[in-house]
Amino acid sequence: MAENATMEDVLMKHLSHPDIDKTMLKKFSAHLASMKSASLKFERIWWLGTPWPEILNVQTRISLKNVADIQKLITPEISSIEVFPLGLPDPDELQAIVKIPLINPRAKEGRLN
Repeated sequence: MAENATMEDVLMKHLSHPDIDKTMLKKFSAHLASMKSASLKFERIWWLGTPWPEILNVQTRISLKNVADIQKLITPEISSIEVFPLGLPDPDELQAIVKIPLINPRAKEGRLN
């Protein structure tokens, strides 16, 4: 549990941005920390969007023997998961990029600038 709390803190600090709703960021950080396991190792986590972040991307690799772990990534908040085979000619693992839409708190207030 201490490892999850530490990962949540790291994610909160790494992904912090003035235009990301802190409640949503904490929710996603906790979810990502709970998904971390031996078969799901996050390689990259970044957000896209200008002038405010619009999508949070999380990249992981999953071995073919643990392909059922993709189900752990699925939540109602996730807009899509892109899966790519890695290794030619016979793939030995999958790269998955999870895309989570972010809510702009300024849009809620009626001001976008």
